[in-house]
Amino acid sequence: MRKLSILVGLVLMVTFVSSFAVAAPIPAASADQNLVLGDDDDKDDEAKEPKKTRSNRGKWAAKKGNSKKSKSKPKYKPWKEVLKDAEEQEGLFNVHTKREDVFFEIKEDQLDKPFVTFLSLSKGIGARFVLGGLPISGSVMFDFHRVEDHIQMRQLNTRFRATDDEALDNAIDLTFGNSVLFNLPIASENEKEKALLVKMNPVFLSDISDMGFWLRLALGKSVQMDKKKAMYRKVKAFPKNIEVEALLTYSPGDRRGLNLPSVPDNRFIEIGVHYSIHMLPENPMKPRLADDRIGYFLTPHKDFSRDGSENFFVHYINRWRLEKKDPHSSLSEPKQPIVFYLDTTIPHKYRKYVTQGIELWQRAFEAAGFKNAIIAKEVGDDPDYDAEDARYNTIRWIIADEPSFGAIGPSRVDPRTGEIIDADILMEQNMLASFRKAYRRYSGPEAFVNMDPMMRYLKDPSLNPDIADENQLRDHFFGSGAMCDIGFGFTQNFEFMQLVLLTDGLEENGMEVPMEFVGEALVFVTAHEVGHTLGLRHNFKSSISTPYDKLNDRRVVEDIGMTGSVMDYPSPNVSRDRSKQGYYYTPSIGTYDQWAITYGYTEIPGDKSPEHEQWSLKSVVNRANEKRHHYGTDYDTYPAGALEPLSMIWDLGDDPLAWAEERMGVCRDILNNGNLEKRVVGDGESYAPLRNAVTTLFIQEYRAAARALKYVGGQYTARPHLGDNSGQVPLVPQTAAEQREALQFIIKNAFAKDAFAVSPEILNKLQDDKMQNWQNRMYTYGRRFDFPLNGWVGGLQNALVTQLLHPMRLQRMADVEYKVEEPYRVAEMFRTLTSEIWTGNIVPAGKTAIMQRNLQRIYLDHLISMTVTPAPGTPWEAIALARLQLTRLQSGINTAQQRSGLSDEANAHLLESQARITRALDAKLDSSF
Repeated sequence: MRKLSILVGLVLMVTFVSSFAVAAPIPAASADQNLVLGDDDDKDDEAKEPKKTRSNRGKWAAKKGNSKKSKSKPKYKPWKEVLKDAEEQEGLFNVHTKREDVFFEIKEDQLDKPFVTFLSLSKGIGARFVLGGLPISGSVMFDFHRVEDHIQMRQLNTRFRATDDEALDNAIDLTFGNSVLFNLPIASENEKEKALLVKMNPVFLSDISDMGFWLRLALGKSVQMDKKKAMYRKVKAFPKNIEVEALLTYSPGDRRGLNLPSVPDNRFIEIGVHYSIHMLPENPMKPRLADDRIGYFLTPHKDFSRDGSENFFVHYINRWRLEKKDPHSSLSEPKQPIVFYLDTTIPHKYRKYVTQGIELWQRAFEAAGFKNAIIAKEVGDDPDYDAEDARYNTIRWIIADEPSFGAIGPSRVDPRTGEIIDADILMEQNMLASFRKAYRRYSGPEAFVNMDPMMRYLKDPSLNPDIADENQLRDHFFGSGAMCDIGFGFTQNFEFMQLVLLTDGLEENGMEVPMEFVGEALVFVTAHEVGHTLGLRHNFKSSISTPYDKLNDRRVVEDIGMTGSVMDYPSPNVSRDRSKQGYYYTPSIGTYDQWAITYGYTEIPGDKSPEHEQWSLKSVVNRANEKRHHYGTDYDTYPAGALEPLSMIWDLGDDPLAWAEERMGVCRDILNNGNLEKRVVGDGESYAPLRNAVTTLFIQEYRAAARALKYVGGQYTARPHLGDNSGQVPLVPQTAAEQREALQFIIKNAFAKDAFAVSPEILNKLQDDKMQNWQNRMYTYGRRFDFPLNGWVGGLQNALVTQLLHPMRLQRMADVEYKVEEPYRVAEMFRTLTSEIWTGNIVPAGKTAIMQRNLQRIYLDHLISMTVTPAPGTPWEAIALARLQLTRLQSGINTAQQRSGLSDEANAHLLESQARITRALDAKLDSSF
């Protein structure tokens, strides 16, 4: 019996081992060995394997250890079984849709090749920068890389290169890695077609867009994506691109204080994410090197083979690939023009003006040698048209519950060369809304100041997380360094233009703005955004190209533009002498625009390197010193370190202070001519429109006064290169006389007793809007139903004082004392402000006394802060001078308190101010010693 048991056991053991040998899979390849697909008997694979570089490492057919065909079970499910009942679309990748699943068919020659993807919002929340149509990211270059039974989707590192140096290229590969976004299981294999099948749901129905993070910044609340609710809205395959749109639902963890009226149920926030996957050009466009004297958006990288250069950075300009049909002709049509399609969302009444704005740029391209280089087309009945399809450059209209940008012109580029391969322009309908319907009617002065770019960029994000979050959000959706703030200012300027038309009787109350005036504005703003899609940055210095006394000369403006560039932020041109009124907005691109396009798009014959092409264009860039080619962009204008008084937004002409004086006069004429009420308020209407008209005029006056700010402590700037024969130097300090004139301009127009004066008759008619809705909430804390005159005046004055006393301005003024013989000193500016605001009027009287006392408090607050808790970077010289001003004020207040007959208000103000000064002088300054 025992022998029988042993025998049975041996039989069972042999049976078990045999069955295991049949069912066991082939041993996995080693970590550095790739699987073979196709013919296992190809023994020459190892010899034929290409050199492993960053572009071809992990090729399809690396040799496998065992050359004999295996008789094991198939590794993957049969192709036909996986795709049973699936719908197929042929395209860049063949796409198979099976109920709720999407599969990509990836061919052998598509592995380890670079592709580019663009992510955009196809559905937003209508507020807080999360708006349908906005890009979510720039160009993301990636590849599909096989690792055994999986396909890695890798974002490729495009920042580091070593041109024509194999050893350094290997060192870069050793140092810098890629980012593995997904590790996707292979669903099936077609050995005959040498193709792999991969389910893409983990990619498209995920939070790879990082919208969870961006929604947290936008809403101030953490959110989670609900994977069970993720779904495809559409999937389209085209020969050179794949378009996928997914609908994702996010839920906030904490809804307290979440005010999101644009979403029906804020527990469930639906976001549409559009993915556009493109094949990169097989033959990369020859890049063009950037020049700092001409404003293009850039595609930078580090080239570590540039040992002899100052640094390793190389900057390519972003531009379209334009090639002449006839390379021997001085003016030729391009092989492929830049085409913008007018989306069906654009109201018909606006389309001809949008077309004009697009084709305004033809003149610039003619200067570069191209005829009909950029054209506009109606969508018509094109069955393939899809606004998100990256083969179509579009202009679309969107509507936001809370407008965020007005207009924006983002583009996507090939990160290898800077070639623009897709662009879409978005226009908010709200931007052209009548001022009677402006959504900011309910905003107070603080809201305006927070929207003023000059104020926003003065704040230190490291000290204010809310500002840091907003800046990060804006940079992400609008492109770092490419943010266009034209929307808010354009809306306010359009309201001002309409107010002028109303008071002139050119527009009847309650009627739409005459289309000819809307058309002028729309042509300009379209041309501005198209300019961005051509690669051009803002040029806020271009307004000086047109002489101030020629702004209303139509022939001059038609020839050279109202500004040197449509990439400026101009104010509408309003002449105080209405009989001499010219164009309100420029009808033409400017001289700078033609020059910049000439540099970026002129075709250089022959197969020359980018360096040789740049040398060929030397005669073009050396004209940068000409007045009509002056250039100053965002970072020359907004940050606290920006010091050029001629690089400003919302001005016109080559004499900014003369223009600002005229704009002040226009505003006061309208405010005080006695016709404002009857021109703005129609029969049977409430007085609410009158309130918004007054705030519109206040904003224009503030902007005019702010033109003078950069003259104080400012310096003229240029971008000369050694040997360009311009005779310029990069920095020329303002003269003391110029700075004194500018400060007196601010004092006269913003700090004087009658600054922002409004008659009591008008004030008593500035009715608030009492129609309650989700934006106009009547129970908001601090809501004033009467007009907060002191709040508006104080808010605007505080903005000006804040900028005058900013640490970086004070630093520059202190440094200039060493550079020039007769400087305008910090001490003189303090003495002037103290005298004009305080000691020259130490006991204000009359109807504006409260406003004057508020201005005194504002200035006193800054002196105390500078003395006790100075902002980082405040010069010690300024801190000492602030303390000196406090001692002088203390003495002056002591004398004023001896006067007889002081009112209670004046006495209280002096007592409070004296007490605050005493506490500040007695306080210990925080120090490290």
